[in-house]
Amino acid sequence: MVEVQMQFFIRVWLIYLFVMLHTVEKEYTYIPIIGTCSDCVNIHGMESTSTGNPPPLTGWELLEKDGSIDIVPWYETTGKRKIDPAGFYQTENNLALFYNSSPAGDYRNWAGHPHSTNQDGSLIATKDMQYWQNYEGNPVFNEPQYNWQGRNRTNPYALVWHPEDERFYTFYGDFAEGGDNAKYPGRRALGVAASKDMVHWEYLTKDEPLFHINHMAEFAPDLFADINRPTRNGRVYAFGAVWHEGYIYLAVGGSADGTDYNLIVRSKNALEGWERVEIEGRTPRPMPIYYDGKWYSIYNMRAEGNPDGRAIGLEVADEITGPYVQKGQLIDIQHWTSAGHSRQLFMVDGTWYIAFRVVMDEENNRTMRIARAK
Repeated sequence: MVEVQMQFFIRVWLIYLFVMLHTVEKEYTYIPIIGTCSDCVNIHGMESTSTGNPPPLTGWELLEKDGSIDIVPWYETTGKRKIDPAGFYQTENNLALFYNSSPAGDYRNWAGHPHSTNQDGSLIATKDMQYWQNYEGNPVFNEPQYNWQGRNRTNPYALVWHPEDERFYTFYGDFAEGGDNAKYPGRRALGVAASKDMVHWEYLTKDEPLFHINHMAEFAPDLFADINRPTRNGRVYAFGAVWHEGYIYLAVGGSADGTDYNLIVRSKNALEGWERVEIEGRTPRPMPIYYDGKWYSIYNMRAEGNPDGRAIGLEVADEITGPYVQKGQLIDIQHWTSAGHSRQLFMVDGTWYIAFRVVMDEENNRTMRIARAK
């Protein structure tokens, strides 16, 4: 009897310890460490000194948290219904993520003049890739609309550190005012903002967007040659950014009159001087990342041997200009990852990870999942 009671108390004590370990408020730092990236890749979009450890083609696993692969469900963020990873960065004691969130599914909730706050950028941080904590000052990226914005959707898509400017840049999307008009054509456009600490942001594109659909037609007239009215319902998104040899490389894409396009552009200045990077063969999406002399990108594919499932594959090129060779499936994830800005390949402490967004349920709530290379 005594032995049975002792076993019972031990079990209760172990459960108590487990709960306490995962509910005790953790100390997180949100100020980024700026400098050389050692044993990491694609951390705030800057170049890495890591070598000799490329993303493996096999051995990936989905991380679990309390028996679930939904590592960051929407209800554990700032209360919105989706989470899109925009970029990771390191601090003194954790890995932090800059993400965007919004009321997924019911787009009518996005409308609102003059100060709609339904889509924003926020921060979360972790020490173990599984248990994340929100920054108490969220949202950090949220402002009243400016002249070119029809709705205040300051949702960041891409994050990059500019070592010469000593600032982060994020490229964010919003509805263009009115849509399909002479001044700001198209339905979606891109703006850019800057920050030194990831908490306080300066909007740099107040009077007009950085890119709208006519800019895309100027970058790639060959792609838009057969589109009669490229401004009608034209959409521009960002699909990631990296810093490489003095340039910001930015993946952009979207659609115009039902025709999809993907481009890579680059500039030394976030506000001007952008030029198209000609890609041999298919343009990767999202933005490929540079590591040890190679360019790597991940893409959506149908799962091998599972016609109803979805997977993430890996493609590789010797130069950013391609051609990109698809190496095949890394991991079966069962769901579409929804959009090109919704998945991130990165390495931290010498281990490769993929963070990606999936739809959780029929109400279009979304979660972030993380796969790890063993």
